[in-house]
Amino acid sequence: MRWDGSGWLAYRLPSRAGAVGGEGADVWTVSGPPVPGEPAAARWNGSAWQAVGVPELGVARGAASPRARLADVAVLGPDDVWAVGGVSWLVRGKYDAEGEPLERSRPVALHWDGGAWHCRWGPLGTTFTQAEPDGAGGMWVLDATGARLLRHAGGHWTSAEIDGVVAALAWRPGTREVYAAGSVAGEGDLTGAALWRHG
Repeated sequence: MRWDGSGWLAYRLPSRAGAVGGEGADVWTVSGPPVPGEPAAARWNGSAWQAVGVPELGVARGAASPRARLADVAVLGPDDVWAVGGVSWLVRGKYDAEGEPLERSRPVALHWDGGAWHCRWGPLGTTFTQAEPDGAGGMWVLDATGARLLRHAGGHWTSAEIDGVVAALAWRPGTREVYAAGSVAGEGDLTGAALWRHG
């Protein structure tokens, strides 16, 4: 749906959508949580939604129950779009301490340069859940643990550990400020709300 200043207008999407991001008139959606089928992306062209093909996010040969997802999209400009998520799979014949099938995950960030996607894989162990522009041409990404933020700027990744658990990120438009909301451990079983700011 799109707000036109006086009401909401409904539009048919070419694929499922679980997250939306935009910069000015450039608006994108990605498919969100893992569901049957491959991850999908779409772009608003000013009057309708158009599908934008996404490369196949494969997993290791022989992996069981593979799942791929694009969890969020950060739009830095018409030729600078990041879709983040990851792939997960079960390792055949391996089990964790509780006797459950062992699951592996790997984060992925797809970069749209205006003509094609380019894949940037992260280390094994988690997936990416959210991305926000940093106001300076880069972006911040939250991993699935909520305890680590990664920043992509100038073609490089840097990592920042958080003393707490981050639930959501938000960029303040027109600034270089990015906020992270979450919680920190308190006395005993208590937790406290927390807000972090960068920039």
